[in-house]
Amino acid sequence: MTAEASTSFEDAWRRFQEATTVHVGLGIEDESQGRALFLAFVVRVVDREVRAAIASFVEELRDVPCLDLYPGDFWHTTVKMVGFQVVKRTRPDEVLPEEVGPMLHASERALAGQEPFQAEIGPVNAFSDAVFLEVHDGGRLKALHQRLIDALTRCPRFPHDGDSYLPHLTLARYASQEGLGELKKRLAALRSQRLGTLPVQRVELLRVWLGSAYPELDVVQPIELGRPR
Repeated sequence: MTAEASTSFEDAWRRFQEATTVHVGLGIEDESQGRALFLAFVVRVVDREVRAAIASFVEELRDVPCLDLYPGDFWHTTVKMVGFQVVKRTRPDEVLPEEVGPMLHASERALAGQEPFQAEIGPVNAFSDAVFLEVHDGGRLKALHQRLIDALTRCPRFPHDGDSYLPHLTLARYASQEGLGELKKRLAALRSQRLGTLPVQRVELLRVWLGSAYPELDVVQPIELGRPR
């Protein structure tokens, strides 16, 4: 979850370059308040060539002291956040177990007829709380995002839904302020790199388990693209 609602990738890059500090934290766990399970619709990075390219790219950032790099199992692009799953709702960003099935069925209907597509990965960029790779696909992920918003009328809304949605692949969160100037220079030097084309063939509902050093992901159900309406 990003700390500010940038209006574009260019806006995010400008804000990062102008920033004198970054938000040190644990990503979605900063919002958890003790809750252990978060749900989201995502596109995982499973293509071998793209994964290899990202793994090689990440090594260019390994020695930057302010970064806490996510493991490869975490690499994904969020299509729509669903919320924290709880037994009893006490906050607006929560969903109940009995609501998950109907949301999944509504999502399958909303994405029916949507064809698979390709997404270009890169260049690198940064929000105030994360370093990420831009995802460019001619608006296809944003269209899927909007379809899910329209279909999931009882799903919580988040600050980066709708017009603020920017498809991206998070590489790292910030561990400290140390070396921020060096990070800015490093990312600027790497901005020309593109990391390949990701085939987007399905959207998956994931469980994101919190509380460990890094979130652990498991698939609830995939929604294949290219299914007839």
